[in-house]
Amino acid sequence: ESSRAQRLDILQFQKEEIEGASLRAGEEEELLEQKKRLGSVEKLMRLSVEGVELLYDGREGMASACDNLGEALRCLQEAAALDNSLSELCERMDNVYAQLEDGAREWKKYTHLLEADPDALENIEERLQTTYRLKRKYGGSVEAVLDFYQKAVEELDFLQNSEERAAELEQALQAVHEHMTVLAGEITAIRKNTALQVQTQVEQALHDMEMAQARFYISVEKRENFAADGLDKVEFLISANAGEDLKPLAKIASGGEMSRVMLALKTVLVDADEIGTFIFDEIDTGVSGKTARKVGEKMSLLGKKRQILCITHLPQIAAMADNHFRIEKHVAEGRTTTTVETLDENASCREIARLMGGEEITETTMAAARELRRDKP
Repeated sequence: ESSRAQRLDILQFQKEEIEGASLRAGEEEELLEQKKRLGSVEKLMRLSVEGVELLYDGREGMASACDNLGEALRCLQEAAALDNSLSELCERMDNVYAQLEDGAREWKKYTHLLEADPDALENIEERLQTTYRLKRKYGGSVEAVLDFYQKAVEELDFLQNSEERAAELEQALQAVHEHMTVLAGEITAIRKNTALQVQTQVEQALHDMEMAQARFYISVEKRENFAADGLDKVEFLISANAGEDLKPLAKIASGGEMSRVMLALKTVLVDADEIGTFIFDEIDTGVSGKTARKVGEKMSLLGKKRQILCITHLPQIAAMADNHFRIEKHVAEGRTTTTVETLDENASCREIARLMGGEEITETTMAAARELRRDKP
């Protein structure tokens, strides 16, 4: 309020100062021309009197230009009466005489109006000084001063009405806040409804992957302040084993449990996720046997909707893939290189058999590998 009051005083002074001067565009040039004329009035009067004498009044013992031209025109008219070929020239000279006489009379009238006016010259000088002073303060030209004035008037009007404007903004802010609250409430309702569905589906997916006692819960709590996504604080909570309290997902200790939870989430939320490719690196950590088989089946189902790249050493998971690549490292001449080889179906079965039985591949392990491949969803 203090700054506003000070600004109002300054703007009011500037507005009144410029208004009092009543500047207008082009006035400065007019004033300079008037100053030039009034400052040279004596010389203008001398030149005008002398010129009018030569043109119109004549000097002692000497005819004026109008008298001489008039006498010449009389001679031309008499000659034209004797020779028609001079008629056009006679008409032209008659026009010249009329224009000369008219101009001479106008100049003589101007001479009678000329008179020294010190007061007028002083007023012009004061007016110019006012113009120069305002130009120094508010801009380099009269146009700039007038532009400054317009902006000052607009700012003054804004500040004078700022309390009313602030009240309008408060009302608008309240309306926006109420609207946001309604929208946030709608978002919260959608979240809570969806959370019930998602947590049920994630729990079922975890049960399918041998986490029979797992409980999954999506907490939707109200925040104090709005964010871009509403008023909700959303947190995923899980209890991996019977008797355990629900804890934030980030605090899961077991790598195998985390792998299965993430796979369950991706499986359930695949339709809401715009990611086109999922990469699972060592998702088999901490799982084996029947659980690995369930994990592989889930990944196979997810792979029907998204591209999945999975690095694994478990045959139960590897068997679920549509395509296999064998990745190996080699050391040659002190440098390590990595090779990636695309495998056909027979080579895929051999690699799965190797994962099952080690380097020695038997008919039994090959048969087991083919059976795993046949059981792929």
